[in-house]
Amino acid sequence: MSSGGITADEGLSREKAKTVPHQSGRIALGYQIMATLACTDAERLLRAYLQAIRHSNRATQDYARVLKTGPRRLVKAKAKIAGDVTDRLRDAREAFQVHVKRHRC
Repeated sequence: MSSGGITADEGLSREKAKTVPHQSGRIALGYQIMATLACTDAERLLRAYLQAIRHSNRATQDYARVLKTGPRRLVKAKAKIAGDVTDRLRDAREAFQVHVKRHRC
């Protein structure tokens, strides 16, 4: 096991590792082990936030790639996608923060 994470060498695919409970009581998220939260709603919102971060990174990379290499006709579409994903990221972060403040999770 490398740095506390689950690797593909241990027989877990990337998809399975997202939801597999680890023997330590923590939950595997991607290849990283994430401590479970006492509140299931907070855990669900945190997972949504982390997923939004991943989507935002991917959209930003795609947009930067199109700006650099083209085709130019895709720039406007990729910019819109990046903006939409950024809005979803902001909403996911706000939902998690509001829940944590209200419930003191």
